[in-house]
Amino acid sequence: WVLARYLRYAISGKDIRKQDIFRVFAAVSTNSVGQQLAFDFIRTNWDEIKAYLGSTMNNLYMILSFPTKRMNTKYNLIELEDFIKIKFTEIPRSVQQHIEQIKVNIDWMDRNYAAIVNWLESQKVYN
Repeated sequence: WVLARYLRYAISGKDIRKQDIFRVFAAVSTNSVGQQLAFDFIRTNWDEIKAYLGSTMNNLYMILSFPTKRMNTKYNLIELEDFIKIKFTEIPRSVQQHIEQIKVNIDWMDRNYAAIVNWLESQKVYN
């Protein structure tokens, strides 16, 4: 709830300066819990964020980039693609690059996850 409140403050215009909104989303998105929370917050409050930041789409894409940077599951990819279909009339290149990176991350996880888990288990690091 603290992170959610922090995100809410970022777009309220009261406690956090508008130019610092990017730092808030970057900071919240640095761990897996915050990453999903920030992405959900963006999806739920997109129109409010858009109104707050104005029509400068680069700012909106930058905010979206923070929680999507390390996404690595098919579920994440579907969530992002569904959001984009609803909110964007055309997919900007920067957003398309995020989608491509998520696909690369998914491919890497598909190829390497089991081997890493097996190695960790064999080292008695992960049990």
